[in-house]
Amino acid sequence: PKPISEERLRVLFEKAGTYLNLTNQSFSFSYRRVRYSLKFDEILYLEKRGRQAIIHTKKMKYQSNMNLNEIWEKLDERMFAAVHGSFIVNLKHVHSVSSGMVMLIDGTELGVTRGYRKELTEKHIAFVQGGM
Repeated sequence: PKPISEERLRVLFEKAGTYLNLTNQSFSFSYRRVRYSLKFDEILYLEKRGRQAIIHTKKMKYQSNMNLNEIWEKLDERMFAAVHGSFIVNLKHVHSVSSGMVMLIDGTELGVTRGYRKELTEKHIAFVQGGM
């Protein structure tokens, strides 16, 4: 509603700054002596398959030898959420969340196990509302 108060404008700028800072962060990893750095924005989701971590982007997949703790150390939990013991999604690329499924903007569907549903829903709502 008009007129916009100074306080409301300040809160809006703070949220925008937080969002921009969050999306400009990078996820760095190496694989076979090659070092990679991807902006959080580029990552759709991460998949843990055995000893391999597979980082899915719109353009390609990357591999790395990392465990889940090492992956989470490099991610910002306000922008990423676990949906399964083996999958972590980028909340920016979530199209929809249902009780047992999350659909990403590229059409990828991932199952959400019962233990992760509540946290995923809460994180997704916070992300969408800008409460990161």
